[in-house]
Amino acid sequence: RLGLAMREIVTSQFSALYAGGEKTKVWGGAESVTDVAWNFAENMLLTSQLALFMPFKTPDEVVVRFDNTIAAKVNQYVSVSFNVQLINDVTSATRRTQVKEVLALGLSYQFI
Repeated sequence: RLGLAMREIVTSQFSALYAGGEKTKVWGGAESVTDVAWNFAENMLLTSQLALFMPFKTPDEVVVRFDNTIAAKVNQYVSVSFNVQLINDVTSATRRTQVKEVLALGLSYQFI
């Protein structure tokens, strides 16, 4: 999808890093979100989302959020998922790409 969007950051402790010294910061801009879901094996699913936000005031500072998850059902009781999220927010003071990885193991049992 493609459209117009508002982005708001609200912070109380780290305003210098995330909101330019203010408690809140609001941008208007254009946003693009692309979603993909792909069953690449009988018991495995890849879901991916790429979100781009371009502020109108500074169109060269595009905010990128890229979220990928692989979920697998091992058997009737066990499932596993692996998630990698990349965030490149050039509007923050750090200007570094952030990476978050999560490996989750799920157990399920039906009582009734």
